[in-house]
Amino acid sequence: MEQWLKERGTSTELRSVIITIASSCAGVRDLLARSLVKGADKSNQFDDEQLNVDISTDTLISQNLRKCESVAAWASEETPTITVSRPSARVPHFVAYDPLDGSSIIDTNFAVGSIFGIWPGQTPVGQRVGNMVASVVASYGPRCIVFVAVKGAVAEFHLLPEIKAWHLVRQIPPVAAKAKIFSPGNLRASTELPWYKVLLEDYMQRKVTLRYTGGMVPDILQIFIKGSGIFITPSSPSFKMKLRVCFECGPMAFMAEQVGCATTEADGNSYLERVVSTTNDRSGIIVGSKEDVERAVKLSHQMIASKI
Repeated sequence: MEQWLKERGTSTELRSVIITIASSCAGVRDLLARSLVKGADKSNQFDDEQLNVDISTDTLISQNLRKCESVAAWASEETPTITVSRPSARVPHFVAYDPLDGSSIIDTNFAVGSIFGIWPGQTPVGQRVGNMVASVVASYGPRCIVFVAVKGAVAEFHLLPEIKAWHLVRQIPPVAAKAKIFSPGNLRASTELPWYKVLLEDYMQRKVTLRYTGGMVPDILQIFIKGSGIFITPSSPSFKMKLRVCFECGPMAFMAEQVGCATTEADGNSYLERVVSTTNDRSGIIVGSKEDVERAVKLSHQMIASKI
């Protein structure tokens, strides 16, 4: 992993942060393997009910980030208040992360993951999502897989637990412009968003493959692995999105655009243009093959304009 990062021209400091994150993901994998899943009898600041593994994974990751001399500050979905460990302006990076994405499906033993966005400075507030310098996404399934994104490239690494090393599987090639699979989130919103209902019906009529687990990590990572696809999860008046800009959507959008995907909130603008106002920001998101994302945006604009 470090060699791949060197070849991409990353700084020593950024490599240190990414290696620390990867090491944390290996630790999370071991923690999940030996943990029973149960409620923690408490909620986080977003009013989401917490599980014991939400808290333990967050603690593990934050302890590792505190030790990394290239991390100035961090915040997580479980602890969204910014923690500053090194106030010096010379410390270059902020890390925003979701320690356990998909905890609502972990009791079924579906794949879950961790999402990390690495930003310059000590806070993402006031910055564009596109200002990120890297993102890391881990998937904890039959294998522990980590995807690392830097400007212009994404690579897939598998954990070799017997030697505690990361094996470079491949650099992800550009994603095809047309999707062969679709993953529709927040389906209840289709009762209030006519464009979303029409889009879903069209995918089914055209017999496009449906692959949806309910976890953002596996549902977006499969686009990179399979080479095409679209992930859609819009917000509607009665069915608001819980996805967070800093901890989930932003890092995923950054990674996706490095391999040629389009990303948007359905307004037609790249998600990378979104400016973070607070670490509590939420949004919907569309990610995937360019033609399909553009089609979804066009359909939403047409139907809204005609008030269908």
